[in-house]
Amino acid sequence: MHTSFLTLAIAAGAALVQADASSYNQNAGCNKDQLLRWFNSNTGLFYDNNNNPYWWQGGNMLTTLALFGKLDSGVASQITPVINQIYTNAPANKPFAKAKESSGVTSYEKVYIPRNKLAGRSPILSRQSDVGFENSFYDDEAWWALGFIASWELTGQIKYLNEAIYIWDDMTAAVGTTPCGGIWWDKAHTYVNAIANELYLHLSAAIANNVGSDVKQKYVDAAKNQWNWFKGTGMINSQNLINDGLDSNCQNNGHPTYTYNQGVILSGLAKLYKATGDSSYLDQAALIANAAISHLVDSNGILVDDCDKNKNCSGDGEQFKGVFTRGLRDLYAQRPTDSWKTFINRNAQSIWNNDLAIQNGGCFNGAYWGGPYATADASTQSCALDTIVAALAIN
Repeated sequence: MHTSFLTLAIAAGAALVQADASSYNQNAGCNKDQLLRWFNSNTGLFYDNNNNPYWWQGGNMLTTLALFGKLDSGVASQITPVINQIYTNAPANKPFAKAKESSGVTSYEKVYIPRNKLAGRSPILSRQSDVGFENSFYDDEAWWALGFIASWELTGQIKYLNEAIYIWDDMTAAVGTTPCGGIWWDKAHTYVNAIANELYLHLSAAIANNVGSDVKQKYVDAAKNQWNWFKGTGMINSQNLINDGLDSNCQNNGHPTYTYNQGVILSGLAKLYKATGDSSYLDQAALIANAAISHLVDSNGILVDDCDKNKNCSGDGEQFKGVFTRGLRDLYAQRPTDSWKTFINRNAQSIWNNDLAIQNGGCFNGAYWGGPYATADASTQSCALDTIVAALAIN
């Protein structure tokens, strides 16, 4: 249904300018249908165009689909079994976080330890490494945990909330173990970076908003403590943008201000405000949001990441921009602001006007939202879907 409408529109030379919720819903539905082409229900994983499995990106894809389902009951009925297939099958097919290189060919090995069967109970003990959706990288774990928070909110199935809490327990055990404070990026203790620490803040606040009052406070306290540490690290620079991490002296390393680093903190602070009612969190988030939409854009006000500048986005970088628009949507939900709505709409419209291909019976979105279209994969598709779903939500 979506494809035929779009094909006719293009054949007629119509400008695909999206301006209302119904058109955003149609676009999101078309994008979602193509995203699921890269999903294997038997393994519970999404795959790239070379049939290599995604891992942390899959957590983002899960989040995006669940958030779309919350806005559309028809989508919810389609996505609910997909969520269960991911939850049930993905751990048994989990690749190592890093690929092994052999004769120039990238291969993936599987590692699997069955998860504890604690669904329906309040988890007491955290699990050993590499159980379920835990692995050697704390940021990977957190992406999945946030996907299962969104899945819990959509379905009401307690096993998904418990999965997020198991992961939170694993991350919490690492708090304060680095020379700089905070948590490590990885269990090998090689780097203290922004993303893992932001995700721990976000996850703590998200859980606080989804558990009973008898246990809520420990998650609120964890989020508040994490934010107080984070804002004192210097990773938020003089432009109110977040650099990638800390150097060996626990100082801002000056690495790029990736869009996803800005987006995760917006979500975390918005959800911490929701949990506490303290508007100072929104004030800080607003500074970061306004800095990002001023500095991390092209001449037309379309979001760009570091890799967009040379049109060489691939791998991890393809996933980043959607995390920002998702975070801006979370912030907008707590503090509606016209400039943020305009920004989300502008980017959603540019994706459809400048970064769209109708081919193979579907609509595909590439990496460069301002154009030109480049070959789509599951990562670029879900990244664009984040923005279209954000536009649908705020409109």
